[in-house]
Amino acid sequence: METERTKRKYQSELKWGSYYFITALFFSFSYSLIKFLIINQFKDESNNYIALFSSFVFICFFIFVFIYFLSKCIQEIKSEKRVNFFLKLGIALRIYLILYILAFFSFINSVEEFIIPKCELEIQEANG
Repeated sequence: METERTKRKYQSELKWGSYYFITALFFSFSYSLIKFLIINQFKDESNNYIALFSSFVFICFFIFVFIYFLSKCIQEIKSEKRVNFFLKLGIALRIYLILYILAFFSFINSVEEFIIPKCELEIQEANG
């Protein structure tokens, strides 16, 4: 009974946190594609302003998406129990943490490629 209650406790946070991760991943790739195709076409001083403006829009969009998913998660949890300010803050932190945990595990193979050659280089320097 207790494990069922624990599963239901974090189920909505995990669901909305994973939706936030999928949305962030999709729009990060699309932003990179837009930046590569469109912004690199400009070779003058306006390139800096366009890049700055597009970054600002991108950050505002992510804040909006985070607030949207947070509100949906809080609405889902409100249907089961009362939600106070501290619980809302905890939910926001857990959703944000889920994004970065999933992002870390998504790209963990690329981290190993940077760590292992450095260790081999240090071993070669120590022996040579």
